[in-house]
Amino acid sequence: MKKRFVKPRLEYEPESIEAMRARLPLAFEKVNRAVDVLAGKALAPSGERTNVFDFPNGLRLILSRDEVDGRNFIHLSASYRWASAFSSKEMFVASIRHAMDGLGLSLPLTELPHDVSPQGGIPHWMWHEDTHQSIHDVFGWRTWAERQNRRS
Repeated sequence: MKKRFVKPRLEYEPESIEAMRARLPLAFEKVNRAVDVLAGKALAPSGERTNVFDFPNGLRLILSRDEVDGRNFIHLSASYRWASAFSSKEMFVASIRHAMDGLGLSLPLTELPHDVSPQGGIPHWMWHEDTHQSIHDVFGWRTWAERQNRRS
């Protein structure tokens, strides 16, 4: 029987920006194979405390280094502990940018995908680790399903 990783739910543990900035390099040490995580063959970065950054205002960033089709990307996802934290996408993105600035991350954060709102959904961004191009610009596909369709 194949081992299937169950995604643990990590407790919300806010830290100071200084503490998070100090441990940020640990989030990028390990390279996660995206196909293994999606197939349940490897633990998702969201289940590893080294990849989870909880801010006092309720923001949770998950940062990792992921391999997709032989290329490494910096992966960011963002969520809020309280579903009604923001009334607009612009406020949500501004809070994420502010947190990234505090961590010393200067990556081109685009606006939220149209199907994600501050009240629901978890946005994801991925940038090539060397060029900082978005994964969409590197491969020309917008969603994981589109990637799968092009490969078959």
